[in-house]
Amino acid sequence: MTQVSKAVTTNEIHKILRKDKYSILNRLRSVYDDCNFLESVIKSNKTLSEFPVYGNLRCGVWYIGPSLFDQTKQGPETCYFKSTDGHRNEWQFNLRRLNAHILTRIHERKEKGVIIIDSTREGKSFPDSMSRTIPIWCHVLNQFFRICHEMNESTPNETYESVLTKDKIEVKLKENDSEQKVSEMPSWISESEKSQIFKEKMVSFVWSLFESHYKQLRPMSSYFVAKPLKCCYVDRFIAANNKQMDWINPDQTTIVLITASIPMHLLSSPENSKICKLNSSYSYIQGAGDDEESWALGLTPHLFWSNYQSFFSDCHYENDFEEKIKSLLLASSSSCDDSQSNSDCKQQQQLSLTHSKIYIPDTNRNLYLSQCPCAMNVRPTYASPSDVVILCTDDPTFTNTFDHQNQLICLFVSENKKYKLSLLQGLKFLMDSKVFDQGATIGIFGMDYSCIGCLAIAAKLFMSDPTRQFQKKDIQKLVQHFQWVLPQFNPKRLLLKQINSFFLSGDAS
Repeated sequence: MTQVSKAVTTNEIHKILRKDKYSILNRLRSVYDDCNFLESVIKSNKTLSEFPVYGNLRCGVWYIGPSLFDQTKQGPETCYFKSTDGHRNEWQFNLRRLNAHILTRIHERKEKGVIIIDSTREGKSFPDSMSRTIPIWCHVLNQFFRICHEMNESTPNETYESVLTKDKIEVKLKENDSEQKVSEMPSWISESEKSQIFKEKMVSFVWSLFESHYKQLRPMSSYFVAKPLKCCYVDRFIAANNKQMDWINPDQTTIVLITASIPMHLLSSPENSKICKLNSSYSYIQGAGDDEESWALGLTPHLFWSNYQSFFSDCHYENDFEEKIKSLLLASSSSCDDSQSNSDCKQQQQLSLTHSKIYIPDTNRNLYLSQCPCAMNVRPTYASPSDVVILCTDDPTFTNTFDHQNQLICLFVSENKKYKLSLLQGLKFLMDSKVFDQGATIGIFGMDYSCIGCLAIAAKLFMSDPTRQFQKKDIQKLVQHFQWVLPQFNPKRLLLKQINSFFLSGDAS
């Protein structure tokens, strides 16, 4: 009997073609070519070449190759501006994503500006993070600094809290004639949307910053009043038509927003297609670094750029790329197993420790953090014998344990929704261990700053007055403090909700 093959539907053909186009091979080649564009723009302009470069998490970090960041550091500088904070009618100025480390860098080093790299998928030239979120951020901060400066001059001996109200903020914003629009927004955002953002949101955004615990921003006001934040936009076409970048104003702090990818929807123009010539050897993908969970198979930007030459010399087909990623991940996970790697790992630990000591306010107890892939159940050699060491892992094969003899606690904590109760269970384990009653210094180690940062917040609360009733603002204050001193601390809402649940529900008492 003749076997009749099943007819392939049009929908199935589309799926096959789409999978082929959006392959890892095409994604990594697209990322590589986009990085070459960034390098050519930044390195060819003297002013831009002096600006620090930040990759916007998570897509933008893929495009920052080795030549765009200081190789003495473990990776590129990052920032976190979410596109969802800029979605129409959903505008947000989120204090959990204040990116204060950018302001600190500009203020301390008197930077003329910074560069932020991001990208977006087909349909837009710039992601909403650049078109809306960052301009809103600039505008709120400009207004905040201006009001701080005025307050310093008019009431130098008064605290802001004693004289400032939300109504007064509204009056001051109108005095500054800000209601016309958010001036830092690009020209393609409609005047009506700019006006709507100001009328509906701006007062509450600025007021939220005054209500926050980011008091460290206030001394910067004179500097940023003299050199306010101003966004400038660069894509392939803007870069080709204005090689001198003459819009950079020395009287402003320029936030240069560069979208890495080719805006495919604009290539229909003959003039634009001459500027952006696609490589015919592969299918180019705009915003190839976006949504990494769906395609990267565990590959990270750092791992890719550390091995990018071998990727393109050794891999010619999709399967080659997949096998290469698997082998790199396997080598990376076992890198601390042999003695030489252990030596390197200790050096990384010590380097990381120097950069991540954090002073916890309102207590005479010491606590420090370190990000390092240290082996579980092994006490770091440079920790003091009297220190209580907490090792944090997201490996679900580990259970929560307390080695009393070595003062060593191992905790499993994960941001993965599958293990959404892991932090809560870890906090209960810590409370039962009575480790914070002993007066020892606490060291917290792990790869994920979100997890170890949350544990540090918990540690601070554990070390506080046991009779004290915690409030949500106590936790918010600590979150903001940690984000100020540790920019990498960017916990998901899931983890913060568990901390709130634990300490506000009475479980910690």
